[in-house]
Amino acid sequence: MIVGCKPHPQPVKHLSEEKIDSILLAQMQFTQHMAEAAEQICQSAVAADTIHQYAMDEFGFWYTKTIITSGDSIANEQEILLHIQIEEINGPLISDTKINYVLGAGDLPIAITRSLKMMHIGEQILVNAPW
Repeated sequence: MIVGCKPHPQPVKHLSEEKIDSILLAQMQFTQHMAEAAEQICQSAVAADTIHQYAMDEFGFWYTKTIITSGDSIANEQEILLHIQIEEINGPLISDTKINYVLGAGDLPIAITRSLKMMHIGEQILVNAPW
């Protein structure tokens, strides 16, 4: 089956500089609000966890090592088996993935990449990262 469509020209709406600034400001305020709400949730979860000792880095990610080894550290360009479980704080498991990953490839979220660089082979780390 071949389906074709004919474009119907739509008038282009030109926004004023003030309207664009207003939209960008609203987006920034929404992002700030969501970041603050996520940070409050992360801080509450960390405070309620009496088992682990957490440290927060300069990006606002909370880390704790749940299994500590004295093994070799993971080097850039080293291939590792990475097991990532993502769950909502005090909620259900969202994703459970095992992948072969080359450290430093740059295709993972910054919180995971930073935590991998702090780890040694065989360690397990828990990361509470705001959205």
